[in-house]
Parts: sequence; structure tokens; C-alpha cells
Amino acid sequence: MKKGFLILILAFFILLPSVGATNYYVRTDGNDANAGTTNSSGGAWGSIGKCGSTIVAGDVCRIQSGTYTHNHTTFSNSGTAGNWIKYQGDGVVVMDGVDYTGNGFTFAGVMNYTNISDITIKRYQNGINGENYETNFFELFNVTIRDTSSSSIDFASMAVKNLTIKHYTQINTSELAMEFGSTKICGDILIENFNITNSQGLRIEYCDGVT
Repeated sequence: MKKGFLILILAFFILLPSVGATNYYVRTDGNDANAGTTNSSGGAWGSIGKCGSTIVAGDVCRIQSGTYTHNHTTFSNSGTAGNWIKYQGDGVVVMDGVDYTGNGFTFAGVMNYTNISDITIKRYQNGINGENYETNFFELFNVTIRDTSSSSIDFASMAVKNLTIKHYTQINTSELAMEFGSTKICGDILIENFNITNSQGLRIEYCDGVT
């Protein structure tokens, strides 16, 4: 009897969903004062940056179609092995920095188990900047970065492990399309279906396992 009861309890906890995993919505007609949990003008957030400062492991930032100007998003939290943080574009999503300054996405510390998908990032200094920090398990799927005044992805002086980039397009960078390594070790990097136009190319130093 006790053995059967114990098995039932264990099965119950195994089937429980991840605690705190939530879909948050961003819309051009939303407001950061909203709760962010419903896809409506009265429920969604108005900036992608609000996701960056709020979402935690397991959460998904669902960014609705539109152009988001002057959005500078800083990653405040990491995902975990079983609970990634995801920034998902739903439809045609454009982050437009307008004045070619700052970063579209910025690392503020160690950033692990994070995915960005289906977003165009343009007219920033850097599309994504993690300089001097580190990441393990970071993914970019169907992302375009264009018209930057510096590098599109700047991971210089940064420890990078288990980075996956698929279906990536880079157009018109003043400097390198991507920069990895330099003074910190990186490795296990997979880049597939990568298109660079009118950019200086890639710099990958001190990296093992690049394919």
C-alpha cells in the first residue's frame, strides 16, 4: 500500500509543468504597465525590453508583428537546461534602433539557455553584444541583422560554448558580421545557412569545434 502510494506521488510530481513558465506578449499598441500575459492592447507589453528585464527560465516572450523603434533589450536572467528563455517573433517583427547607437540585445552577465527566433534587427551599433561576458547554449534561428554601425554580433572577449546559429542573414555592417573569441576560449559553435552581404566577414579566434 505504502509503495503504491509513493509511486503515485512521484508520478504526480514528474508530470507537473515547469513552475513559473509563462507566455508574455509584446505588441506595438501594448503598454509596459500591463500584465503582459494576454495578446491584446490592454494586456500586452509595449516593449521588448520589458521582456528582457522580467522573464525568467521557462518563459517565452511572444513578440507580435510590427516595428519596434528604439528598443534596447538587456538580458537580465538565464534559462536552464530544461527551461529555456525564448524571444519568439510572431509574424514580421522588426527591431529598429533608428540612430545606429547602442545594441538590439545586450548581455548583462552570464547568459545561458536562451533562444531568439524570427526577428529582424537593424540600425543599431551592434545587433547583439555580449562582450566580456559568457554564454552556454545560445541559439539564433531565422534572424536577420542589418545596417549596423559596428559588428552585427559582438562576442569578442567572451567565453562562448554551445552556440547554434541557423538561417541567419547579415546585410550592411560597418565592421565584422560576427566576432568571436579574441581573448577568451570559445567552442562548439554551429553555423548553418548563413548569408553575409556587404560586410567584412567573420573573426573567430581561440575557438574549438566550429562547424
